Amino acid sequence: MSRGDETLDDLDQEILAAIRDLYAATDPMPDDLPLEIEFQLSVQALHAEVAELQRSSAAANEPVWRDDQAIRTESLTFSCDRLTAMITMTNLDASSVRIDGWVTAPNCRVELRVRRADPGADPITYPLRADQDGRFVIEPVDRGMASFVFVDGTDRPVITPYVEL
Repeated sequence: MSRGDETLDDLDQEILAAIRDLYAATDPMPDDLPLEIEFQLSVQALHAEVAELQRSSAAANEPVWRDDQAIRTESLTFSCDRLTAMITMTNLDASSVRIDGWVTAPNCRVELRVRRADPGADPITYPLRADQDGRFVIEPVDRGMASFVFVDGTDRPVITPYVEL
């Protein structure tokens, strides 16, 4: 019987290599698994940040994303075949928000387009680039109807539907 403190010898290494090769041949890891794991970990981190913000706001006896007509959604997820993006909004004041986002396409260009009150006017645009982990921040952003555009290096941008900030 072996004790747990023995080092691996050549036979152990051969057995482990054979097991690895068996699984690689019969049940290979999906190519996008590392990216999906990063996304899920980032989602968990964002949930922790949001929970802390809600608790802090509630502790101050302030409403948490609520006005007279509706309860606001503070997190949105957009997905398509090429990428997934998660957006979290933090209330800065009655007329503006901070947007923290994460996209599965690192270093992609991100543009937020917010419609103006005048229907004939061009939207207000907030161009930026996600970092190497896919994270981005835009603040302050005036409330209104907004859409995100993600350009990940392919020939066509990904455009989200308009949502109310």
